Amino acid sequence: MEEVYKRLKKYIDKKRNCIICGSNKFYLWGRLYYLGALRCRGCGMVSVNPHINEDGLKIFYGTYLRNRFENKVLCHDRKIMYKLEYEFINKFISRGSVLDLGCSGGFFLNEFDRRKWKRKGIEIDSNAAHYAKKKFGIEVIEGDFSDLDLGKEKFDLVVLRGVIEHCIEPGSYLKKCASILRNKGMLFITATPNIESFCAEVYREKWRLFTPIEHLHFFSVDLLDKILHPFGFELVEKKYFYEETPYANLPRDYEKMKRDILLIAKGRRDIIKDSVPFWGNMITAVWTIKK
Repeated sequence: MEEVYKRLKKYIDKKRNCIICGSNKFYLWGRLYYLGALRCRGCGMVSVNPHINEDGLKIFYGTYLRNRFENKVLCHDRKIMYKLEYEFINKFISRGSVLDLGCSGGFFLNEFDRRKWKRKGIEIDSNAAHYAKKKFGIEVIEGDFSDLDLGKEKFDLVVLRGVIEHCIEPGSYLKKCASILRNKGMLFITATPNIESFCAEVYREKWRLFTPIEHLHFFSVDLLDKILHPFGFELVEKKYFYEETPYANLPRDYEKMKRDILLIAKGRRDIIKDSVPFWGNMITAVWTIKK
């Protein structure tokens, strides 16, 4: 991974103001190599600033999706998560039209019963889009959601699974989501790192979800709500999966966390490899919109 950071260093973008409140007053939250995450002194938003630009991200993602497909263990674990997340959103909406932004190979969309749902995805990677079409018969539009014109098409549900933290301009991305939802439609954000989690605060740059090449912004539900509220969204429910996930091992996780907290207290954060899976690490939340 160090080699990847070295290769992408020349693609650093310019420093930006806070994506929520526009402030230019920050303090350093954490750093990995040359990429620093800054916390806004005004609203608390944490972003990698400056981050890798679009050209650098295209190079990074050139092999990113292929590696995800080839890791069989991770594919098995994600399949369990897809079922958990589908059961969660199914409590609030169980049929209609669904658009999955960044749908990858269509694995999560495939959890949606085609007899109840009109399923559509958007995916920037042509190989992943082709896989979703061929394997699951899902309609997929190839391209970047930010640049696509969907015309007058509206949806009952828009899904962002592990997506919003990768977006350079999440505010405009979410505003566009609002424009394509029907009145009382729902926005489902899941598998997104939670900056207010216990692990994030304890581990900082050793937090396993602090991957500042790809994760450009680190949200909490409250921070997402600050962006979404002006567009007419209201939070319906939030959840933090942990014990029911394939990643959890309570005795192991708690024991490692105790050891790591003692090491950090002694000033030995440098010898910690990374954080443990834990409650609160990942956001799962649903909003509804009133127009």
